[in-house]
Amino acid sequence: MNKKKLIKILVILGVLYALAELGRYVTGNDADTNARVKEPGEIVATFDNGDGTSDYIRRNGRVFQLEVNYPGGGADNKVMMSIRNQFDYGAVHGFDKDVTSNHFLRNFQAYLAVRFSSGGFGSDRSRYPFAGAATNPIFTKLKINDQAADAVREYTDSDGKTWYLWYYRDLKLQLGNNEVSFE
Repeated sequence: MNKKKLIKILVILGVLYALAELGRYVTGNDADTNARVKEPGEIVATFDNGDGTSDYIRRNGRVFQLEVNYPGGGADNKVMMSIRNQFDYGAVHGFDKDVTSNHFLRNFQAYLAVRFSSGGFGSDRSRYPFAGAATNPIFTKLKINDQAADAVREYTDSDGKTWYLWYYRDLKLQLGNNEVSFE
């Protein structure tokens, strides 16, 4: 079997594993989760793009939302991505408490591969924004492919729990092995 075919098979297996883990991770018991995914939540972090627009991290219950805005205004220049249970402290803390474990690294790398293959927010866009929420303060040092996050904001919720909201204005992902480090 040639190397390219083996890499493709490994990427597909990794993506399937990540989807299975992500599906298990994001399913929750909120009766109104579907509504919360679609309705914009409270803005908990703002990131100025330097072009007259800003991107936002929103929270709607346990739903994490990244609102991306491109210059030009209008509905076509605004995109919202939602992830269920990304603001479920117990689930996220259980996942990100040991970032050196193979379980965390494999899942995070597979998640990056899924995001790369999905094309982000449209292939015609000029940048590739990416963000997430973590409970581990080591995320203030997050690097993906040696690219540090553009911003990491500390957010304390109404229950007194601290979150680290990390944001990339234009993340450079690769088809294959995306390296995750905390330096």
